[in-house]
Amino acid sequence: MEIWHEPLMTAGKGSLWDSLISTAGGENIGSLGTGAYPVFSIEELLKQNPDLVILTNYNLAEAKTRTGYETIKERLIEVDPGLFTFPTKRLWDGLEVLYGLFEAKQ
Repeated sequence: MEIWHEPLMTAGKGSLWDSLISTAGGENIGSLGTGAYPVFSIEELLKQNPDLVILTNYNLAEAKTRTGYETIKERLIEVDPGLFTFPTKRLWDGLEVLYGLFEAKQ
């Protein structure tokens, strides 16, 4: 789950996003980092080789052009961050989106 791209920040252990990923059946590589919102290098991202990279900033077109992303650009998925950002009833919709993404990758 990419929260921000410069620097590459993800959702780590203890974050709301991490809980949603786990609940939907995904495995969050961000939980390998330190803190709720760890910073990853592109090298670390590529080393972990995730099945999906979920983007939360409406930046899919830009992400596909990043140096180093050539091998993962087909695994980039953009989601509406409003479904995940606040603990409201919209989280159910976000959880369904994540579940659908993870089911499609199996």
